[in-house]
Amino acid sequence: MDNFIDIDMKQTGLLIKRKIKNAGYTVRQIQDVLCLAGPQAIYRWFRGETIPTVDHLYVLGRILGEHMEDLIVPRCPKMFIILNDGGVSSDRYELQNRHVSKYAELLCV
Repeated sequence: MDNFIDIDMKQTGLLIKRKIKNAGYTVRQIQDVLCLAGPQAIYRWFRGETIPTVDHLYVLGRILGEHMEDLIVPRCPKMFIILNDGGVSSDRYELQNRHVSKYAELLCV
């Protein structure tokens, strides 16, 4: 693969924050479910300083009804999704707010 896709930590944090809020959970509830000693790790995710570990992403995905990959925002200059019907979309809203797993492929150029 010529184009490496890395994680946009700031946008990922904002996405996780929005999904938690929209689902009606508090930081304290998430902290309890993930067995965290305090809320600091969650606030670091929200600010994009760190991202959740794989096991925390998995649990977050389960409680939010999302695939864990859909809680991560990739960073690249231009992003497209190749739709299962052969079409192509570059709509940022669609890329960040839809389940990319419903599409055939994510292309970063």
